[in-house]
Amino acid sequence: MKKLMVGIMVMVLTFGLASMTLAEEDEGIGFNFTTKYHPSGWIDAVGWRTPRSMFLTEVSQDLPHGFYAYIWNLTGLEESGADETDYNVGKTGEFSLADVVLNYDIGFGYWDLRNRFSSGGPQTDYWNFWAEFGHEFQPVKNLNFLSYVRLEYLEPVQSNGEFSEGGFFTALGLRQEWEVGKIIFPLTIETDARVVYDSGLYGGETAFIGRLTIQASWQVKEHLAFIFGADSSQPLAGNLEDGRGTELVAWAGISLSI
Repeated sequence: MKKLMVGIMVMVLTFGLASMTLAEEDEGIGFNFTTKYHPSGWIDAVGWRTPRSMFLTEVSQDLPHGFYAYIWNLTGLEESGADETDYNVGKTGEFSLADVVLNYDIGFGYWDLRNRFSSGGPQTDYWNFWAEFGHEFQPVKNLNFLSYVRLEYLEPVQSNGEFSEGGFFTALGLRQEWEVGKIIFPLTIETDARVVYDSGLYGGETAFIGRLTIQASWQVKEHLAFIFGADSSQPLAGNLEDGRGTELVAWAGISLSI
């Protein structure tokens, strides 16, 4: 409990300090709301699939100097209540290394699995820390790429909780954004292909997982877009004994940006 309270205090302090700059300038401020309907389930970062219909919702606030904060929620439709709510803060920016401009994204969050803040305590919850570094390039007009490496570390809030297996995963990937043009409305297609190394999170096997995400965004209004896409996962050495195998899910939703 002491670790939990210290972590929450750090999160509140970080967000508070970043928010204070709002009174000084409004550069880089933005609000984003996205919700997606997953009729056949959802796949997490290391290939675990939750096989039931659900909504995935994210509310984020961009702040000056590259700071941001967001809340991420997963709500299953076949059971009452939400499955998970994550509270996160982070910072993005860029720096030069040997005359190469690199982007970074660092942050941390609290994963409230099964939303038990008020019913049983954080026995399934995790602290999450991440760091990502990448390089952007544009081979042709309207086609942008980002090569990146990402590391995430998860630490159980309670070492004797229901989910007491922490660990890390790292991903080596390539993101692409293609501004297709106007097809009735402006259309953008994004992909994220990566190879993930899982150290054995949640008590699973150590494994390399191939992941591919494709999303299309149809900008119907200045601040409103319809989004739809698919997500796939494949253990690179074949199906695993812990139950992970070839998975494919699709979704559709809306995105509102201000």
